[in-house]
Amino acid sequence: MDEEITVGRIIRLLAKVSGGGLKPPAVLEAFEPSVRSGWRTDGTESKIIVNTAFPLYRALDAAPGYLAETVVMELAKPREGEGRSLADYLTEVNAVTASWARVHQGGR
Repeated sequence: MDEEITVGRIIRLLAKVSGGGLKPPAVLEAFEPSVRSGWRTDGTESKIIVNTAFPLYRALDAAPGYLAETVVMELAKPREGEGRSLADYLTEVNAVTASWARVHQGGR
């Protein structure tokens, strides 16, 4: 999958769930330690919940890359009724997190 198309799709999904902004509607919260992350809807607002009780969150000390990957994984998940292969999902997650890493590292 073309990286530019992939990043564009994530930006559109992000804008849709954030009310038009590019900041992910994500919050940190502790819940069942076997679950990495999920979605919560409060009224009409949907948020990505990153689980602070998940073992990898703690082991990586909430590293920015871990948080970014977790949010990207949630944004890239197929919506209800959307047919999507695991390979397509992983390709998209990898492309977007690689782009994030390049920007985070200053384009290196």
